Amino acid sequence: MIGQHINNIKKAEFSSILSSESIVVTNQDYSSWGDLYYFDANDNISSEMPVASIIENPTVFLSPLVCLIDSNEIKITYLNNGMMRIELVNGNLYWDAFKWTFSNNAQILTGNPIIVPCEGSGKVYLEIYKAGTGIIHTSYCNGSKTFFCNCGEKRSKPQTLVRTINGETWRIQALIWVKSGEVGCEMSYKRKRLGFWLPASNKRVCTDISGTYKKEQTNKSCIDISVYDYYCLGNGTYPTSISVKKKDIDKIFREPDKLSSGHRVNVKGTWFGFGINGVPRLVLD
Repeated sequence: MIGQHINNIKKAEFSSILSSESIVVTNQDYSSWGDLYYFDANDNISSEMPVASIIENPTVFLSPLVCLIDSNEIKITYLNNGMMRIELVNGNLYWDAFKWTFSNNAQILTGNPIIVPCEGSGKVYLEIYKAGTGIIHTSYCNGSKTFFCNCGEKRSKPQTLVRTINGETWRIQALIWVKSGEVGCEMSYKRKRLGFWLPASNKRVCTDISGTYKKEQTNKSCIDISVYDYYCLGNGTYPTSISVKKKDIDKIFREPDKLSSGHRVNVKGTWFGFGINGVPRLVLD
C-alpha cells in the first residue's frame, strides 16, 4: 500500500500533492536528515525543523525537499510610479533559482527582488530551488501572497421609472454613482402635461443612499466605508431634482451590489418610486 502511494505521488503534479498534504522526502541513508529534523540524546527524531529554519539555513540536499514559505516571508512594497517591489526576505543569500508566477499567468523566471507593474489585484506564487551536488533543483520551497493595486472601479447607473398616480403621469429619473472624490445619488422628477415633462407640485420628495463602498489605503489595502444619508423636500415644492453627495478622497471604488439608493415622490398622498410599493432600490451592481 505504501509503495502504491509513493508511485501515485511520483506521477502527480506538485500542486495536487500540496493541496492534500505536506510531504517531505529524504534519503534513506540518513545523511541529510540532520538538516530536516531535531534529534534527542538517543539519536532518535524528536521533531521536524520549522519551515523558516530550513529556508534561512539551507544546505546541499541529496534528495528533494518540499516546504512551504509563509506569506510573511514575501514582502510587497507599493511604489509611487504604479509599480510594486516583491521580495523573498533574505532569499538571495540562500537560494539559486526563483520563479514568480502571477494569477494572470505571467511569469518571471529569475530575480529577487523583482519590480513589476501594479495593475489590478491578484496573487503571486513563488517557487524557489537550491541546487545540489551533481543534481539540479534538489531542494524546493513555494509560497504565495495576495496583492492589491486598487480596490475596484468607478461606476454610475441610471434608471427611469414612469407611473400614473391619481390620474397623472409622473417620471422619476434616478442615478447612483461612485466617481473620483464623490459617492452620491440624485433624482429628477416631473409630471407629463400636453406631451411635455414639466415641474409640478407634490406633497413630498425624498432621496437617500446607503450601503458600503471601497477605499484604498496608502499601503494599497482595501477597507469598507459605510454610508447613509438622505435629503427631502416638503409640500408644495417645484424643483426638478434633488441629490445626496458624499465627498471623499480620490481612491474610492464601488463595492458590487453593496451600495443602493431610494427615490420617492408623494403625489396627492400616494408615494411612488424606487424602494417603495414593490419597486426595488437602485443598486450599483
